Amino acid sequence: MITTHLLPSASKEKLQKVFVELDKNGNGTLSKEEVLEGCKLAFGSELTPEEIEKIFQAVDSNESGEIDFNGIQMTHLQF
Repeated sequence: MITTHLLPSASKEKLQKVFVELDKNGNGTLSKEEVLEGCKLAFGSELTPEEIEKIFQAVDSNESGEIDFNGIQMTHLQF
């Protein structure tokens, strides 16, 4: 995939490490619950349902209700 080639190796490795840490059930995708829990642990506060929805609208390109690593990479490149 093109995003893999555009991200510097160190950035991709950091993103992948965070992704794997958030992926509690190890299925290769992040659910809304996993993102919510990850943000709670990382930032000490919970996101609102509206904030979670905004994240998923931006990152869940196939509207599956889960975020895969390619979605995270694509979003990372946009910012």
